[in-house]
Amino acid sequence: MKKRSNFGCWLWAIGLVVGIPLLLLIVGILVFFGRERSARNELTKRLDRLVAQGLPVDDASLLEFNKSMTSSEDTRAWQGVFKQFESPEFKQSSKGVPLFDGLVEMNIPAPGEKWPQRIAGEELAAFSDDSDLGATDLDLQDQGFSAVEENVIVESEVRDFLANWSELHHKIAMLSLKQLEPEAKGVQFIAQFESLNTLLPCVQSLREAARLLSLRGQIALYDRDSKQVKNAIEALLGCSRTLQGEPILISQLVSIAIDGMAMELLKTGLEHDVLDEQELLALLPLFRAGVDIGPQWRIAIQGERAMGLPVFENPALAGDGAARIPARSRDALYFLDAMERVLKIPEDDFDSFLAALDAEEQKTDELVHGGILTMLDSVLTSLLTPAYRAAGSAFVRRAVQHRMAVTCIGIRLYEKRQGKLPAKLDDLISLQVDGTSFDLTTLLPAGGKPFGYRVDQQEAVVWGGNLRLDPATPAEPLPTAEGEPNADENKLWIWTLLRNSEASQ
Repeated sequence: MKKRSNFGCWLWAIGLVVGIPLLLLIVGILVFFGRERSARNELTKRLDRLVAQGLPVDDASLLEFNKSMTSSEDTRAWQGVFKQFESPEFKQSSKGVPLFDGLVEMNIPAPGEKWPQRIAGEELAAFSDDSDLGATDLDLQDQGFSAVEENVIVESEVRDFLANWSELHHKIAMLSLKQLEPEAKGVQFIAQFESLNTLLPCVQSLREAARLLSLRGQIALYDRDSKQVKNAIEALLGCSRTLQGEPILISQLVSIAIDGMAMELLKTGLEHDVLDEQELLALLPLFRAGVDIGPQWRIAIQGERAMGLPVFENPALAGDGAARIPARSRDALYFLDAMERVLKIPEDDFDSFLAALDAEEQKTDELVHGGILTMLDSVLTSLLTPAYRAAGSAFVRRAVQHRMAVTCIGIRLYEKRQGKLPAKLDDLISLQVDGTSFDLTTLLPAGGKPFGYRVDQQEAVVWGGNLRLDPATPAEPLPTAEGEPNADENKLWIWTLLRNSEASQ
């Protein structure tokens, strides 16, 4: 009897081993492309709705959006300013000048303080007792001299630097002040968008312009020149606003940083009572205008959304590591959902705003640690969503600092009119400016508590909480002694206003 062949059995076995995985692969591919096609249709509809609202969704529409939010009237003039910063003459002359030379750690002295001075070798020898250099340093400090360092700042050199570039300073100030006009739009700097590869050379150059304005303001503070301090603060606020229309988060954060330079000048001016009533009244509405988060937050998020969307069509834009990822329509929908939720967060209450941003970051984290399908569907979303809390905190910080500034301007105005510092902040309600009372309810910080306030025979102290750590106002000012954690950061939230010597005690 003939033996039955096993060939058929082997054929079936091979068919099962190869066929089932192949069938599963085919089904998986069909499901993937089916889901991708469905997501693509939904993505197209949602992008069309954004375009219909006049909002950007890619590089081309972002460029048009930027043009609609900014003006090119002063673009060429600003470019001329930036060109001068790049000149060898400017770079050479800025050596040894604070704010411009990174090796210089010293600051312009505050009103009433002494300038550091370089000491020649023979002068140093006169102070020295041969070996006790520590005592020499103390002797020098008693004489008003700094330690002998190559990078010590010299008053005459700083003033010569400002005099040599006075024309450039004047040009920057005039361009910046135009941004304080009611209908000013902001300056059009960006000529081309390329998703995540967009370059921002002008935005970085604007920092140099702000440094020149700030340096002039610091000299004016030392000279107790009220008008020049006011002019420097106004110019810095205007310089900050040149970026108000740029739909990019980094541009808005630079704007906030420049605004902070104006705040530093105001803080020192108020603490040392440099600013006269006329200058305070001129600055008050400018700082009132910044007590809320403002439209720049939404503009920045809308721009970040538009810069990120092209990556889902071309993942290589996210870097070499993403070059092999296919187009991700469903991933783009996760991204749109996340950005839309952020844009819908109310901004009027700082605490709920920050809490909602924390919740959004948590949702992004959940995508990364979710199921395999969810994780694969949202791989680019996890990379592209910005750090909401950090970005939002910067906008809240600026608004709270403006509220603090308005409060402290009110205290100085009250002192100048009443001849004494207010016993409590509620006394500011009686202060009339342009026929309007001081409304302290619009000047509350984050954290649910009003600013702290204390007054004695020498000074008034206003303080708040450190937004990065705990926004609630503490019972006492935060520690600022050397060696204390976050000491330098805490100083931002403590304004110490020395009592006016001419005021009644």
